[in-house]
Amino acid sequence: MPKVTITNAKGLVQSKGSGLVVSSATALNGAVTVSGTGVPGIVLSSTTSIIGGADDYDASLTQPANTIIVEVGLVSTTAGDGSGNVTVDFGTSAGGQEIVANTGIVSSAVWAVSTGASTGGLVPEGASALAFAAAGAVHTTAARTITCSVTTSATQGAGAYRAWLKYLVV
Repeated sequence: MPKVTITNAKGLVQSKGSGLVVSSATALNGAVTVSGTGVPGIVLSSTTSIIGGADDYDASLTQPANTIIVEVGLVSTTAGDGSGNVTVDFGTSAGGQEIVANTGIVSSAVWAVSTGASTGGLVPEGASALAFAAAGAVHTTAARTITCSVTTSATQGAGAYRAWLKYLVV
């Protein structure tokens, strides 16, 4: 297989060797699968609507095979229209806490647009950053589903959120 180089000046050029070199701004539209030891990747959930009132809402993420989770988080994409408590956990099933234990992220307040929390340092209104569970199940050899579960109190209104999972191929 030849080495392929892409530049603004010459376009697509093949030469002796192997690999791909992109020397210009690049936009990747759509799903991208990342593989290769040491390569990081991010999985983003679809938007999950929160109807309001006391309930549980789950967003699914697929962790690829042979990866270790290095960060998880979520962000509100639509402001809540009420106030109340919001908690979140990440696990291998709905309500599971194998990766991040149940953590309060909104405390008797309105869940504003861009309110978020992560294990990477994003601290929410509730002032409780997410932390990995002790001996958290962060490594997998087979692709698996990780669930971000959000629980709202009776007074929390409608809204929406998206979750993410950042991983490293090992």
